[in-house]
Amino acid sequence: MLNNRRSPLFFYFLLIAMISGNAYARGHQSVLGWHFDQVQDGKVIEFVSGEKNSLSGHSRLVDGVKGQAIVMDGYTTCVTVAAKQGCALQGAFTLEAWTAMGAYPWNWAPLLAQENTRSKNSNQDKICWPDDILVDSDKQGFFFGVSPQGHLGLHIGSGDQWQVYRTEKKLALRKWTHVAVSFNKEAVVFYMDGRKVTEIKPEITFSQARSEDLRIGMPHQKIEPSDPVRAFATLPTWYSLDGLIDEVQVYASVLDEKTISSRYTATQPATAPSLPPR
Repeated sequence: MLNNRRSPLFFYFLLIAMISGNAYARGHQSVLGWHFDQVQDGKVIEFVSGEKNSLSGHSRLVDGVKGQAIVMDGYTTCVTVAAKQGCALQGAFTLEAWTAMGAYPWNWAPLLAQENTRSKNSNQDKICWPDDILVDSDKQGFFFGVSPQGHLGLHIGSGDQWQVYRTEKKLALRKWTHVAVSFNKEAVVFYMDGRKVTEIKPEITFSQARSEDLRIGMPHQKIEPSDPVRAFATLPTWYSLDGLIDEVQVYASVLDEKTISSRYTATQPATAPSLPPR
């Protein structure tokens, strides 16, 4: 019979990893963050400021990575953070979350986004957001999310340009994944489960959309589904992430690979995500 008892040395190293992760976190304080441990009167608490943010649409709480997580329904779920509560992001930042996808979204869906682009949304062609952003549209902000094919991506606006950076690796379905991205003028770096998966040299600078609300789970405008079968009669619609989201944080600095890895190691889900096969 196998002996499943853990040795004292195992728990020692686990404690060291947790302490290291917390130490790194203290060196890079988040400027915004959500644990999603409770919903009161249709609101969730942003833990840095203590402010309550609106949670709209259909959702429920289930066991998360730590405490509770929100189940988003793929159509209506959205957390909205008023622009006045937002934080100032300059030329360097890091975005972090835990997610478990139930299905890939209809088009790009944000884990976290604050941007002001406007889509043409024409039902006379097969082009959809972000490829159909209007020429005279504002192009400020960021969009950290999941593509309709399951890729992790960061969209960046400079004011007059909008660029999309993404991973080749896809997010797994029905599995908790720790995701993060850092941005500065030197590199856009993506991480999955504590490991660097993609690094890209950005071609533009970042301009924040300070007057826009920040959104978790849903784009700020109706968007056409991607890859339509026919060019006509494909109409823009509201949709959201389809899956679980937990432990979302924003840092006004670049977290390096060692820090990201330590944060992943220090926070491990105790149970599989509550997402039945489709």
